[in-house]
Amino acid sequence: MPTVRLTFVGLALLVFGTEAYAQFGLYGAPTMLQLPPVQPEFTAAGPDAAHSASAFAVAAPGPYYGSPPALVEPAGVQVPQEPAYPPQQIAPGYVSQMLREAEGSEWPAACAGPSPVCQQADCRTACCPAWFVSVAALYMGRNHPNRLWTTYETDNNPNQIPTDDHGHWAFGGEITVGRYFCREVCQPCDPCGGCGDCGRSIFGVEATYWGLDSFGGYTRRSLPGWTVSTPLIVSDIEFAGVSGMQYFDGAAEHFVRRRSEVDNLEVNLLGSPPAALASPAGWAAGGCRAALGWAIGVRYFRFEDDFLFGSLGSGYSWGESGGLHEAYLEDWAANNLIGVQLGFDAAVQLSPRWRLFAAPKLGVYNNHVKQTFALWRGDGVAANPTADSRMAGSYPVRSSEDVVAFLSEIDLGVDWQVARRWSLYLGYRLIFATGIALADHQIPTYVVDIPEIADIDTNGDLVLHGAFAGLTLRF
Repeated sequence: MPTVRLTFVGLALLVFGTEAYAQFGLYGAPTMLQLPPVQPEFTAAGPDAAHSASAFAVAAPGPYYGSPPALVEPAGVQVPQEPAYPPQQIAPGYVSQMLREAEGSEWPAACAGPSPVCQQADCRTACCPAWFVSVAALYMGRNHPNRLWTTYETDNNPNQIPTDDHGHWAFGGEITVGRYFCREVCQPCDPCGGCGDCGRSIFGVEATYWGLDSFGGYTRRSLPGWTVSTPLIVSDIEFAGVSGMQYFDGAAEHFVRRRSEVDNLEVNLLGSPPAALASPAGWAAGGCRAALGWAIGVRYFRFEDDFLFGSLGSGYSWGESGGLHEAYLEDWAANNLIGVQLGFDAAVQLSPRWRLFAAPKLGVYNNHVKQTFALWRGDGVAANPTADSRMAGSYPVRSSEDVVAFLSEIDLGVDWQVARRWSLYLGYRLIFATGIALADHQIPTYVVDIPEIADIDTNGDLVLHGAFAGLTLRF
């Protein structure tokens, strides 16, 4: 066994020593491991003399550090070079691919310009995308409603305490989906209209919805010693035999809450040429720097307005005894406008990618108004006219009416054509409507006058205005 172990050790040393000498040129290796010098195997005879030993000088083997010995190339001899390989193509990343698709690199070369404009004789070419979708964010507010006086200091009537508020702003959203078509027309070629080709024109259809989140305000009024009262005459109403004065006059606190909601839906037929497709090629040629299109359609506009007035009896707190010591007056009015409108879309091209636009609309509508006027106690008991008031009827009072209303709108803004299919826009919107029923217009001073309450006042006006920003995709 010792002999076998020594044999294994000897073989290991032999292998290790040979490998270490060959790789690192270690000095001090055993003499038996040193190899004799390698002689060149070339001959200088015959036509292969260029490849003989005289043509190449091979460095003698031996210990070295760094790179292996290289061949020495004499003058006049060319050594074959390794062929050059073409650079490897790297697949585009997700962002690059998305930008390439957004820029519309797949469009025909004839589609010049950054905007998706019909430039070809055939309107159905890829130069003229048919569909478009727009998405926008809104931030809008309404004009301040008429001030309704609900509170004054008890036994000091001139000290009226306003309950008006100014929190009438809200965020909203808008989405538009539409499609353009081409049709044959018999008219001379208009260099600033149609598809840029004689005998063709563009028309389209679009549907738009936009709405605002609920917005309004809330105010509370109180004075030391529970001394707030209301100028509204509540002496002729009662809650289960208890006079309304016990709740609204000499009260601990009054509050007013206003809430409004807006929804809009419209479908329009678009006329040629649409300003959204104003031609940058025409702008570059010194021609079509402005465009004017038209739109006609139907519109549904809903404005809901709610006014709530609450009072807490003196000496009590809100919610005490299940609301037995608090009372509320509320009027809710919903305006539903349905009608037709006519609009225009005007644009001025500032550069191949930038344009200013103005889009006014004017319509006439039938306003179907619904109203609910309610008086109730905190525990749910509804008010009733007293016997002395000689007033017939009960609460809540519900009524409806149809009236003529007018609504106008204008959008002003700027559009940036980011790529052939994408554009961004920013602007200001103003809406003015007449023939509107506002909630605070429906509250009479004499709150027991049920016939007056049922006759809806629709001579109010509404102003909505604010900013919008969005993007449009054409495909």
